[in-house]
Amino acid sequence: MAERVIQAEVVQERIVACPQCRRSNRLHKRTATGVYRCGACRAALPNPFAATKTTLSMRTIGIAAAAIIVLLVIIAVIGGNSSSPSVSPPSYNTSRGVSVPAAIPSISIAPAEMPATVIPTNNEVLSDAYPDSDARGEFTVINGASHHAIAKVIDIQTDTKILSFVIGAHQTAKIYAVPDGSYRVIFALGDQLYAGTERFEKPRGFSKFDRPFTFTTATTARDSEDATYYRTHYTTLEVTLTPVVGGNITTSSISQKEFEHY
Repeated sequence: MAERVIQAEVVQERIVACPQCRRSNRLHKRTATGVYRCGACRAALPNPFAATKTTLSMRTIGIAAAAIIVLLVIIAVIGGNSSSPSVSPPSYNTSRGVSVPAAIPSISIAPAEMPATVIPTNNEVLSDAYPDSDARGEFTVINGASHHAIAKVIDIQTDTKILSFVIGAHQTAKIYAVPDGSYRVIFALGDQLYAGTERFEKPRGFSKFDRPFTFTTATTARDSEDATYYRTHYTTLEVTLTPVVGGNITTSSISQKEFEHY
């Protein structure tokens, strides 16, 4: 069964082409160890976030340059005050382990800044209340709009969100392992998603489906002369976020406050 959860705060991302099938993969930087793999052929991908020798050497050069500047400043201070009977040692502060005079700005290597927003990817799960679910329900959402969408699945009985995910513009997302139950589905449209959140930078509207969706699983048995055969039936649902000819599900507008309540 396909994994249904991607739970990680977006810090940095890179597009890497698979060396085997040449498909482009969007990789997010993570702290856990492991091998990045292609989403299409599962071939191992090079880690674009690994420190390179060039980066390390530039950092070493920067520290060495700072040390040389410190040494020259100290020599100049001692030479300028050589006629004084005593010389007070200069005050120091510390930046990344390199001591520099307080009068000289400290030199530090700043980490790469995280972008304020990121373009969401197709079928990116944002939150999941049941990450280890072995249920059989399947939920397909078709986004025919020119904007990206965030969908939230709300358990009617507990009035809590069990799942939220992104559907890219003009793309389809398929979610597996949806537990049995009755759910409301609400969604928002927008252009860019704030990293690590369920909010668009510029939302384009908030809506809900006017009818609930129910997922059930049942097993039936059929006896034959030599054995009993069992068959499992489970719910598969498909919805479209934009109106379609012959559609039988309507949507209504909701407020941003209602959407962000969950």
